[in-house]
Amino acid sequence: MIKLRHQQPSLWHKGLAKDIEDLWEPWMREVDQLLEDAALVEEVYQAQGKRHPKSQTRGRTQTPAEVVLRLLILKHAERPEDSRLLIPAVEQHQRQFGRPPRMVAADTGFYSLKNERTIQAMGVRRVAVPSRSTKSSERRKLQRTRWFRAGQRWRTGCEGRISVLKRRHGLSRCRYRGFEGMQRWVGLGVIADNIIQIGRCLAMQRA
Repeated sequence: MIKLRHQQPSLWHKGLAKDIEDLWEPWMREVDQLLEDAALVEEVYQAQGKRHPKSQTRGRTQTPAEVVLRLLILKHAERPEDSRLLIPAVEQHQRQFGRPPRMVAADTGFYSLKNERTIQAMGVRRVAVPSRSTKSSERRKLQRTRWFRAGQRWRTGCEGRISVLKRRHGLSRCRYRGFEGMQRWVGLGVIADNIIQIGRCLAMQRA
C-alpha cells in the first residue's frame, strides 16, 4: 500500500527552526517548495502505483510518495564542497554567540589555506584542520602539536556522538516533512540526549 505523505506531527512546528534559519541555502528552500507541490507529489504517487497492480490500496506499506520525491531531488541536487562550508559556519557561530570560536576543528575536506587565513583573521585563535597533502615540515610539526591533536580528538568524539544520536533517538530517519521538519527532528534528538547526559553527570556527582 502506498501513501502520499507521512503523518505530520504538530509538536513545536516552528520552535526550533527560527534559531538556525540562516543555515538555509537557496536550493534547500526550492526543494522545500517542491515538496509542498501537491500535484507533483500526486504524479509520483501515480507513478508508484503503475509498478504493481493495486499497490495503492493493498499489500505492505511502501515508501510514501513524498519521501520518494525527496530522495530523487537530493540525488540530483548539487552538494557544495566541504571547503566552501567552513567560513559560513564560523560566520554563523559569530552571529549566534557574538564572538568567533576559540578553536575550529574539522576533517581534511574542509582545509584550504584561504579558509585557514580567513577564519584566523575573523578571530579564531587555533585552527585544527589537517592538510594531508602538505609537504611542509613546519605544517607537519604544527599538526603534531598537543592542541592540534586535542582538536582532532574532539572532532572525532563529535562524530561518535552523532552515531549515538542516530541509534538512540532515531535520527537515521526523519518522520517530519520538509527542511523545517528535519531541523525540528534533529533538535529534539539533541535535546533528549543532552537530558540523558546531564542526568548521568548529576548521578555521578551524588554517588
